[in-house]
Amino acid sequence: MSSKILLLAVLFFTYQAKAQNADMEKALADAIDIQVGGTFGKPRVSPKVEKLGIAQVSIKFKTVSTAKLNISAKKQGLLGKSSAGSRTASSTAFLNFSDQEMGPQDYQEITNHFYYTLQRKLKENGIDTVAWSNIESTDFFKNAGDNANEFPKTESNDEDASVTYNAFRGGQISNGMGFAFLKMKSNSKMCDAIGAPTFFANIVLDFVDLDIQGGSSVRSSQGNSFGVGASTTASFSAKHNALADIVITNSSSLLSNNKEQAETWVVKSDIPAGVPYATAMEENEEKVKKKTVLQSLFHKSEALKRTPLVVTTTKENYKNAAKKAAENYATAIVGKFKVMKAG
Repeated sequence: MSSKILLLAVLFFTYQAKAQNADMEKALADAIDIQVGGTFGKPRVSPKVEKLGIAQVSIKFKTVSTAKLNISAKKQGLLGKSSAGSRTASSTAFLNFSDQEMGPQDYQEITNHFYYTLQRKLKENGIDTVAWSNIESTDFFKNAGDNANEFPKTESNDEDASVTYNAFRGGQISNGMGFAFLKMKSNSKMCDAIGAPTFFANIVLDFVDLDIQGGSSVRSSQGNSFGVGASTTASFSAKHNALADIVITNSSSLLSNNKEQAETWVVKSDIPAGVPYATAMEENEEKVKKKTVLQSLFHKSEALKRTPLVVTTTKENYKNAAKKAAENYATAIVGKFKVMKAG
């Protein structure tokens, strides 16, 4: 059973019995992996956090999502195995609202909701937080976060589309990875100014969980005794699965302190909302991007592509599920702090 399925099961039973909150918190915390620099590096910041400055909340809301899987085939030769080719399987989904589209105020509401939820949960578990007004008054925030006019940021191509919002319409200081030397120095001064480590949250919120399982087989013909006519034929297959669920995925946040120590908090397995939100999910031929005959000749993976999916929902359904996913991520963060402090 995959970690995603296990997590969904824990969420389901937790919603049925509140007494299992501790189990849910642990399962969610396990979805986060803390990475530090150096081969033998250990987290130095999180075990000592008594107060925290939530200096950034950035949420990338995906509206078109694509999953890909590279499938390789191997053939046996005299000197061992070698490549017999590869293909890429892919699956794309589009988000559709049946009543009305999400507006800027709706996305901003969800983003701010995560900030307030994380702040509340931290305080409930003994970790004080720094007021947002104190965060935005620091020199580092004013200088490094002066790109607020670039948001909301819309990104779009044939396979993915998203819009990114920041809490309280602020700028984006961190992309979730470590700072360069001078920026780390400035962040260290910020930590001194607010009297606490800083946490920069970067969240990718997807509307569908796409999964691809691939396989390959190789058929060889040795030809005659001189090897004439020898050939190798590889075939590829893909099984596509999709679940209409809001998930926190591929997210990376940064925790750092005034000693220039830092930790990258990576979501290693999807954190789901665990509540139904879609009213329909179906394949839609109209979303297929047509290719010319010449293009098709050079795109041998076309047969491994699934017909695009359209996930339909209402605005309120989406907002409620997105907030629930954000709440689960906040629970995961708090749970991880508790694990680190417990040693």
